[in-house]
Amino acid sequence: MKSTEYSHARHTLNVMKGSRARCGARSVLSVMCMRAEFKKPEVTITKKQIGQLTGLERKAVQKALAFLRAEGCIVPVAH
Repeated sequence: MKSTEYSHARHTLNVMKGSRARCGARSVLSVMCMRAEFKKPEVTITKKQIGQLTGLERKAVQKALAFLRAEGCIVPVAH
């Protein structure tokens, strides 16, 4: 693999290491990394799906996403 190619595993590791997320936010970040596209760092997932996968209530998911956006770990992208 060329060093200029995207590496899903390397990206996930770097994101998790670089985040200050704890508890719920860390669970949300982990799920988002797990569900990311293999060839690029994009994920399409609903708050409901995140809640189902993490066991978090909707309010906790919203709070976690707000934290991750503020931290810069995730950036919403309109398609």
